[in-house]
Amino acid sequence: MSLSHDENAMLTHIQNLIGRGKMQGFVAALRNPAMGDRLSAVLEFLAAEGFTDEVVIAVVQALADPGFDAANATLEEIKGIAYVLKGAVEAERTLDVASLKDMRARAAEQFVALEARRANRMQKPQLLAHLATKSGLSANAIESVLNELAELAIRETNAHDAFTIPDIGTLVKFVREERMGRNPQTGEPVPIPRKTIVKFRLAGRLRHRCGDSSADPLVG
Repeated sequence: MSLSHDENAMLTHIQNLIGRGKMQGFVAALRNPAMGDRLSAVLEFLAAEGFTDEVVIAVVQALADPGFDAANATLEEIKGIAYVLKGAVEAERTLDVASLKDMRARAAEQFVALEARRANRMQKPQLLAHLATKSGLSANAIESVLNELAELAIRETNAHDAFTIPDIGTLVKFVREERMGRNPQTGEPVPIPRKTIVKFRLAGRLRHRCGDSSADPLVG
């Protein structure tokens, strides 16, 4: 489950994940008057990025730890560290608070660079105009095709648990059964409830052409 965009619902969900004690530390750190009230901005960021519960737990616990000193961290540093923790959770690695504090500035620089690249990416109007030019169709016709493709992907994925867009990748739906995980900060066992997961698996050729040296260029 990922966070909703309703602030009260987010706070309740986070408290259910980490408990009242750490929740209070998290809120207090982000409401430091000297740095400004950053709680809403951080909650909005976590929800917008669609982080899993495991990542949210790691991020919130790090920010709640006095050793990280989130009260004096900039918003860019906090967002950068969130990406660092996301990578650690996905790789099943544990990062201690001291190492996170040491990499705060570097993480902030990486986040700013990422945001700059995102700001220049192609948006929907540019995509429609590009495809219209290449195909000779109108932008409205192209938009209709893209809308139908999205609806078809939903129908096929729900019906067959997968939908492939040739040369791009496959949308895959599966159920992850209840299991025991571990807290990224403490290593303690944490129950992870059963959940439905939808992922997009990129085609090997696309990954290879985008610079992924681990991808097999022969896998479609």
